[in-house]
Amino acid sequence: MRLVPRQPLRPGLYDVEIAFASNRLSDVGFDFEYGAGERARLRTIPLAYLGQGRYRSVCDVPEPLQAI
Repeated sequence: MRLVPRQPLRPGLYDVEIAFASNRLSDVGFDFEYGAGERARLRTIPLAYLGQGRYRSVCDVPEPLQAI
């Protein structure tokens, strides 16, 4: 799944939490896509398991966020 905001999100510190119906997932992560054109980069963010299918991470994004 790729989520694209209507306009790029500001750089900065992001606190991300996601929940799944199944609590049987073991390794969950996501990619932040930031920068544009030739400067576009992907940054993989691991998520810590909180229990009951919930995962969380805090990370810094140095440039406007294009997609998750």
